[in-house]
Amino acid sequence: MGQGLLVHKALQMKEAGASIEEVAGWCEDNKMGMATYVVVDDLNHLYRGGRVSRSSAVLGSVVGIKPIIRIDEKGELEVCGKIRGRKKAIQHIIDQIMERKRDEEKIVSISHGDCLEDAEAMKKILMEQYGIEEVLISYVGPVIGSHTGPGVLVLSALSKSR
Repeated sequence: MGQGLLVHKALQMKEAGASIEEVAGWCEDNKMGMATYVVVDDLNHLYRGGRVSRSSAVLGSVVGIKPIIRIDEKGELEVCGKIRGRKKAIQHIIDQIMERKRDEEKIVSISHGDCLEDAEAMKKILMEQYGIEEVLISYVGPVIGSHTGPGVLVLSALSKSR
């Protein structure tokens, strides 16, 4: 959905009268400025994909640990935190995106793995508490979904830094 957010912004530019060259230039200039954070709900899917050990998956699931993953400057997945409890983990990724997003940006995207209610709750927080004007919501793709399982939430925004 991070790429989808770039496409959405490009379409808005085109509809506002920008030339295809201007839109292409903007996309090229901004393609590396997307912050993306992920909350995984079930560690067993990460274990099956070889991302965490069996003992970590079992222990983490028992105590309610939710790993926070981000896409780093190289475009690779990086575990950047482990939060106890889903609500705290969701608030953490919201805080991270709000800290990194460009001040003028009023649009973000949320992707989810069969947890639309959580995505809608996140949307409500973003709009009411942070002044976000538009939230695009979609399902995660099959690759991300197969590695993270149901319950995954992904939040993306154009940012000052990845």
